[in-house]
Amino acid sequence: MSFLWILTSVLVFELSVKCFAKEKQHIDLESFENAFSTMLSSKDITPPPTTLHEHVPTMAPATYSPTRITSAPTSAPTGSPVSAPWTLRSRYNGSLCCDVHPADKNAYLHSCHGFESQQFYFELHTNNVSGKCLEKVSGGDNAHLVPCNDTSLQWFVFDGEQIRLLGEQNLCLDYAYASVGKNLRFFQCLNTSNQRFWFDGEFLKTCHDDLCADYHPGTHNFYMHPCHTGNNQHFFVALKSLAYPNLCLDYNLLNGNLYMYTCHLATNQQFWFQDESLRTRANSSMCAQHDSTSNDLRKTPCNDIPNQCFYFTPV
Repeated sequence: MSFLWILTSVLVFELSVKCFAKEKQHIDLESFENAFSTMLSSKDITPPPTTLHEHVPTMAPATYSPTRITSAPTSAPTGSPVSAPWTLRSRYNGSLCCDVHPADKNAYLHSCHGFESQQFYFELHTNNVSGKCLEKVSGGDNAHLVPCNDTSLQWFVFDGEQIRLLGEQNLCLDYAYASVGKNLRFFQCLNTSNQRFWFDGEFLKTCHDDLCADYHPGTHNFYMHPCHTGNNQHFFVALKSLAYPNLCLDYNLLNGNLYMYTCHLATNQQFWFQDESLRTRANSSMCAQHDSTSNDLRKTPCNDIPNQCFYFTPV
């Protein structure tokens, strides 16, 4: 056997091995592609959304009257704005104001227009006795709780932590801590610690000390006193709109919706501000939330997000 013949045989063998390997690689790749195509065809694959939206909790459907209206009016209601009006806004979108829909009295967020349906205020009530509201004494500076009468001396807004009198907006609730009776009165707004109030649950306190606001059922006086468990230290606000003074903000226990309804001051109309979250005695773990899709107001579990932070501001 010649050397040339041996060399030729070796070259032919190597070439055959390389061709076989290349063909085997092609077969494996083709099999993989066929298997992958089969897998894709058996799956329901949806491409990811191109725009991300903030999650808004959805409400379970419920049969409820009045009928829900999700479309806001396209124009401002008729009427004239009142002087120095205040409204409620959401930290999520400060360009919108709380409003009352004229058809079903739904509470929702709408472009600010300054008319009475957007002019909100609150009355301060005690659990000790129904039908009595905080009031500035006419012609004086004392604060007391007397029968509610829907006048501007009983209308208030939170200006930051100050409780500002809507009827005389240069006056704020003031804790006269140096007085013998630790009386509460109305005084020029100074934003000092004795004028900054906050709700500790249903207790109303100041930033000056740890005493609680107290209602004296005999004299009807409003003053600060060491905290106790009596109902005359439990307070709540009833939220109203100037357009509908006989209606109060109401928490629908069936579907979580917030709307304006005839004032009855049961626990689902008893609200307080925990910082800027709006809570109710009916369920203190639920907070008012601005639904960024429909602009409705509804109660959802409290989670300290901008949609759940509300504040009073001039319109």
